[in-house]
Amino acid sequence: FLKRRGPNIDPENELNSQELKNKLRNCLAKLPDTLRDVVALRDLAEMPYKNVAQILGITPATARVYRHKALRLL
Repeated sequence: FLKRRGPNIDPENELNSQELKNKLRNCLAKLPDTLRDVVALRDLAEMPYKNVAQILGITPATARVYRHKALRLL
């Protein structure tokens, strides 16, 4: 069913935004797990590299390298 929209919401922009999100999800799904995890934690969860590294058991420098590789692949 249709969602209620506020008076200032443009359905075309909303559709484009949803399409962009779907494309991003598809691209992220194609990344190797280690690269995808870094991007998810750093960019989507907005964690600092120090925290990303602790969670993944890598160094902050390695997290930066993985993110750089992931962004090049995207």
